[in-house]
Amino acid sequence: MKSKPFGAVIASAMLLGALPTIVYAQFPVGMPLQPGMKVTDSPLLAGAGPVPRLANGHPDLTGMWNGLPDGRDPGGDNTPDAANPGLAVFPGRHGDISFAEQDNRLMAGATDDIPQYKPQYWQKVNELDQNSYKADPAFSCVTPGVPRMGAPVKIVEEANEIILFNTFILGANWFRIIPTTGRDHNPDDLLVGSYYGDGVGKWEGDTLVLDSRGFNDVTWLNRGGMFHTADLHVIERLTRYAGNRLLYEVTVEDPEVLTQPWVRRKVLFLNLNPDANISELPPCSERDADHIKLNLR
Repeated sequence: MKSKPFGAVIASAMLLGALPTIVYAQFPVGMPLQPGMKVTDSPLLAGAGPVPRLANGHPDLTGMWNGLPDGRDPGGDNTPDAANPGLAVFPGRHGDISFAEQDNRLMAGATDDIPQYKPQYWQKVNELDQNSYKADPAFSCVTPGVPRMGAPVKIVEEANEIILFNTFILGANWFRIIPTTGRDHNPDDLLVGSYYGDGVGKWEGDTLVLDSRGFNDVTWLNRGGMFHTADLHVIERLTRYAGNRLLYEVTVEDPEVLTQPWVRRKVLFLNLNPDANISELPPCSERDADHIKLNLR
């Protein structure tokens, strides 16, 4: 029988001032695809225009990918909208802050979209989950890492590299610069062990494939105690479809602790507002630990 932990999160941080630790949606932007659903099956793609291309023939991935399905600006980097209603902060019953911890903890646990750990590791996952208000590295201002930071909010595509920008809800601005020349990993970088790993990219037809290895084991795959080892391997696929849509797919492999790859898929929408950009965010400052009363995450 498959067991699963209670995913959990502290809601009071949104109300008391901590910046980077709250994640209600697995990815900050876009619309999830159901398992087995092809991006070309999405009704959102009906009637869309051609895919813009660069001079080298590759699809142009550059842009702000936090728009609404019709290209409108949602009004901010992570404003809740119809394309991503799960991003909204749930304030607690009757809007009363005294209910926030209990109600958000229940909401956060209502998911089956979790990595499948080997039987001997579920106890660790559950223990980390039960103590995530202390154990979750993101709660202490550690970068969420890959893939937890989710889909990019902005992409800048150059001839031989791609730059991905993330904001992770109300957290600091993070970026990755990944070569797309098709070169292999640098053996020295693989030995270091970093939060984002050593990423390399190559084109497979119209899909840009980003391969990252050489992680440390500090970050989590997601809330709820979902840890990983330094053998983590993350493959991201970015495919621009039917005009202003982008399929973002992530495959997570960690054979030491997982029984199978964990796959996440989303359709992102280009923000057509020419003034849309990523604003500077305040530095992370954890100010909630002293306010937690119920040991709920």
